[in-house]
Amino acid sequence: MLFDIETTSLSGMDGRVTCIACMDEDDKEEKISILWNEDEKIILETFFKMLCDEELLKNNLVLLGFNIKSFDIPFIVKRAIVNEVFIPESLLKSQIIDLRDICNSYELHFEKQSTATKGTLNEWAKIMGMEEKTEDGLKCIDYFINREWDKLKEHCQYDVEITSELYERLKKIGLIKKY
Repeated sequence: MLFDIETTSLSGMDGRVTCIACMDEDDKEEKISILWNEDEKIILETFFKMLCDEELLKNNLVLLGFNIKSFDIPFIVKRAIVNEVFIPESLLKSQIIDLRDICNSYELHFEKQSTATKGTLNEWAKIMGMEEKTEDGLKCIDYFINREWDKLKEHCQYDVEITSELYERLKKIGLIKKY
């Protein structure tokens, strides 16, 4: 499952999840699921319920995303702790494919250095000829505060669309093999 989150902070200790967009990377006809609610606990419970779907688990759960090892997954885990939301075993046992690490060659066993980590999701959109986002993720904080739910969901959905295109590109050039 390919996913992206929007939050009110860069820290799961003082921020919260405002939106999660998910899609089955192998079924492009299936629409993107957008999880949002004013109650963060409901977002997390719904996301974890999705991770327990029998179809996903049948072939072993694979989580795909951009910067999900360093940001999305740790943020979600912290917020689950804060909200006392049970984390399913499927998350703990899932294979994680972080496209940002692959784009920076970390998957090829090069040393990971924070100074070498380059490329935002929006920069990859531009390189791949996709429409660039006009606002960065920080704008989603304003969308949440101002209750502009459609803009929040649209932003998160487009991040998943860019991530999906990047995933397809990495498969095409051989950096990702079918798991």
